[in-house]
Amino acid sequence: MLKKILHVLPHSKGELKPSMLDGSDSVLVINGTGRSSNKDDDADFAAKHMPDDGHDIKDFKVFTWKIHDWKQDGTLHSPKFECAGLKWHLILKLNDTSTHLSLFLATAESPDVLIAQNECVEAMFLATNVEDPSIYAIGPTFQHRYTGKDDDWGFHRFYLLKDLLKPEEGQSKAVVEGNSMQIKAYVRLINDPTGVLWHSFEGYDFKKETGSVGLLNQGATSYMNAVLQVMFHTLALRKAVYQIPIEGLQPSENLVLALQRLFYHLETSPQAVETKELTNAFGWKAADVSHPQDPLEFYHTLCDTLASLIKGTSAEGVIESLFSTEVKFYKKCLSVDYESFSIERTRVMAFHTTGMKDILDSLRHYTTTQKITDYDAGEFGHQEAETGSAFHSFPPYLVVHLSCSAYNQETGQTEVDTSRYEYPAVGRSLALSSESPKTDQESPLSRRHKTQPMPSSRIFHSTQFSACSTFFPRTNLTILALVHAHTTHLPHD
Repeated sequence: MLKKILHVLPHSKGELKPSMLDGSDSVLVINGTGRSSNKDDDADFAAKHMPDDGHDIKDFKVFTWKIHDWKQDGTLHSPKFECAGLKWHLILKLNDTSTHLSLFLATAESPDVLIAQNECVEAMFLATNVEDPSIYAIGPTFQHRYTGKDDDWGFHRFYLLKDLLKPEEGQSKAVVEGNSMQIKAYVRLINDPTGVLWHSFEGYDFKKETGSVGLLNQGATSYMNAVLQVMFHTLALRKAVYQIPIEGLQPSENLVLALQRLFYHLETSPQAVETKELTNAFGWKAADVSHPQDPLEFYHTLCDTLASLIKGTSAEGVIESLFSTEVKFYKKCLSVDYESFSIERTRVMAFHTTGMKDILDSLRHYTTTQKITDYDAGEFGHQEAETGSAFHSFPPYLVVHLSCSAYNQETGQTEVDTSRYEYPAVGRSLALSSESPKTDQESPLSRRHKTQPMPSSRIFHSTQFSACSTFFPRTNLTILALVHAHTTHLPHD
């Protein structure tokens, strides 16, 4: 069986990290070479060794460069090749003091072209024996956004020279033989509908490019910043906050005034905004902003505080009207006309992500039913029934808390699920229902309304907390997803 080989590099340009390989037949090789099957074509080889992150591949090219004038000192440039209509070439560097071979993928286009296009590239390099390509040295896949400033990327330490110049144990040939070697570059150009994939954001004008600015982090307040951004982009809430009377109050004395000023600066500031006035209004000290809190708890605290402060004003009741969902919990007999139910109101729906493909799967899971074999149906006696939940009414903004952790019975520990998780994509239907039980053919959420989701905004933080919103126009429903986990959840566009 072919073994997947990964060469772990201690350093590379831009501190690139090696991609992890899946499968029980994977083997890790440190400063070594591997053998590939002659039956593997380039596409299969790339699929086995390059990561599948679900990106839309615009073009894929495998470029082979045979080098017959190997030098221990100097820089070599490969012939040019095309991928996605752009010209590229490889750069190989080494000198007398080098311990490693340096290898880079460079663009041959002008800076103006790169600035205009900002190409996103995934690439992997192989150094192989010219006569026997099954003897090779492989590096990890790198991902890079080529701009007018960054026109080449790769590895200062692609491979140890001494390991390229001598045969590996059990092999009769080395990668470099007779002053010759071969370099293969597997290059993918990736479509980037977001415009920010692998972006360094160096010199990036957020206000100009997106119309929005960020919030500065106070130690460990990223959870708060994400919630504030979601609430700021909830236009009805922003309007309600602006309408609250604040005469004669100082920012440090009143949360509403501090929140109004924060929202105003988010609208008008050309750069990221501080949150110190708001945290001062909460009465937080330096120690409070230095320790991360639970984002869901902060969301509830902010909503409760606002709800109490706006009592007696024109904005009274706006929190409940915007965010409160009515959920029907029911038990319904299958053979007789008997049902018991209760309706509860909540500002946040809690959904699981483990084992789910996307947020629609999580919604389906929430509305699944279970059979009851001995349900006491009063005058009808004990009956077979089903129990479940259904949405009785939706607010304009459905807030969901996505739980990304699950208890592992084998290890006895709670583990974070880092699997890919998608948010609704344009063109997929979401059916919303205020009716309980559904048939197997119906949408998990309803029969009465059919609509197409339209992404309106997404806010992501890659460590502890992220958030996104998706708008469903014909039902006037926006789903605000609050994610609390040490993982990145990927949007599906």
